[in-house]
Amino acid sequence: MFRDDQDGIWGYCAGAQMVDCAVRFRCRCRGTCCVWSQVAICMALFLTGMWQGVTFAAPPSLQFFFPAGGQQGQTVEVSCAGSFPRWPVQASSDREGIKVEALADMKQKLRVTIDQGAAAGLYFIRLHDAEGATTVRPFAVGSLTETVEQEPNDSPGKPQMLTASTVVNGKLNKAGDVDHFSLALKAGQTLVASAMANTTLNSPMDAVLQICDARGFVLLHNDDERGLDPMTVFQAPQDGQYLVRIFAFPSAPNSTIGFAGADSYVYRLTVTNEAVIDHTFPLAVERGKPRELTFHGWNLPADLRQISAATEDSFRTIVVPQTTGILRLPAYSFAPIVAVDNAEPAVAQEIDVPAAITGRIGAALEKDQFVFDLEKGKKINVVAASRKMGYALDPLVRIRDSKGKMLAENDDAGGSPDAALSFSAPETGRYLLELEDVNGHGGFRFVYHLTVIPAVPDYQLSLAADAFVVAADKTVEIPVTIERQEGFAEEIVIEAVGLPEGVTVETVVSGAKGDTSKAVKLVVKPTKKGISTSFSVVGKAGKSGSQRTAAFPVTGTSRRLRQVWLTVLP
Repeated sequence: MFRDDQDGIWGYCAGAQMVDCAVRFRCRCRGTCCVWSQVAICMALFLTGMWQGVTFAAPPSLQFFFPAGGQQGQTVEVSCAGSFPRWPVQASSDREGIKVEALADMKQKLRVTIDQGAAAGLYFIRLHDAEGATTVRPFAVGSLTETVEQEPNDSPGKPQMLTASTVVNGKLNKAGDVDHFSLALKAGQTLVASAMANTTLNSPMDAVLQICDARGFVLLHNDDERGLDPMTVFQAPQDGQYLVRIFAFPSAPNSTIGFAGADSYVYRLTVTNEAVIDHTFPLAVERGKPRELTFHGWNLPADLRQISAATEDSFRTIVVPQTTGILRLPAYSFAPIVAVDNAEPAVAQEIDVPAAITGRIGAALEKDQFVFDLEKGKKINVVAASRKMGYALDPLVRIRDSKGKMLAENDDAGGSPDAALSFSAPETGRYLLELEDVNGHGGFRFVYHLTVIPAVPDYQLSLAADAFVVAADKTVEIPVTIERQEGFAEEIVIEAVGLPEGVTVETVVSGAKGDTSKAVKLVVKPTKKGISTSFSVVGKAGKSGSQRTAAFPVTGTSRRLRQVWLTVLP
């Protein structure tokens, strides 16, 4: 007789032999006895629901990396928070510049090798094995020296010593945790300290930064400068040691009274007295053409300018050597412009539609005004972005007619502090567009990117998930959501692109009307086992021929990516 000690199942075997199935049994008998055949045991386990994890084992899952970034030219050992039933795993990055390898002898540890010439910015990494793939998570690459936070550093009397211009990879890993860092500054030096946590790394924390003197007396305090992440700019009044202090509250408010912390409270704290770029004028480029950019920030050379190379992509990433700060600028089919500095009283600036305007509300109660011509019945979409780009303006936009009558107004759109509105001209004529801060504030970082675009029929494709798993003899559905804008009424042929041999997906058609106009499902049918690969979902409109690639949101960021992952089980 035998018994499985894990599940408490009794059975019989022949002689001293064990039945070799998905579960290994221990023999309790010494002679010939009644037998269950191997097939019978397997079937019994399957039918009773005890055959688990054999065909559909759990795929790996990933929450965050620590440290969450590294320096160009360096190799970093990185821990992975999540669930990894099988180790080592494979890794995939959304672009070249880094090599990610799982350490076979250290579970949940990666070796990330960063090329010396790797572009600064975010890399999105996905981990995968034969049973599935994780969602993508960001890993930051920069030019400054990096270090890891060292405890104990909870009091002003025991800070972690830093050299100027360092990125600290840290954690507020328990309730009440407060991290202190000390560095030397000369009188008149400008220190820029900023934390990356909630808005990019999806850390569930609302961080606070303070600059203190050596005794711990607070000289400067900041909270929520860039989303829920803080940033401070401090000019040292005299030579000496200064403290940078970081602590946090939960990003989702609760009944807790006191500073919060957990293993997931991961941050990257950049502390530098070197050149930092905050924004550029304009905050956009024209597709296919070079553009001169003027940079603004701290500790910059006077009148820093750069010619941006032409790009055909939807965005242009801007990095200036010997500076920190990475800008991701949208690219348009027309030339973006810069708002003129308004005099008092404000003088409206003439613009043509379409327009992409970069400006700044530089002082309290300042108002930027633009005038444009519009034909009767023509519709425009106006978007004023600032907060989602990490700047300080809470924009309010209004449209008035030539006599000053207000026709449209918006403050917050779609749950965001940024503003957006749609407007159809009641008459052919001249219209005035006003932009100001809703609270009447202004300053250096009250920067905005304003677009005035004709409303034309268009569409976008979205995916709710970015990884799918299927057995070789089964099928899996990939739901695709179609957002039809401004009455877009064309059929759209939707297909999967980039799948390997052994995987078939029939194209589907999103009709101009009916249920399929809003959502369709691609059905994946694999004929081979053991496939693990990325692919894209692409739509092409019938009449206009316009092509769009489906995107999925990256949790905790404003980014949307297009490479989806498919695992066909072995």
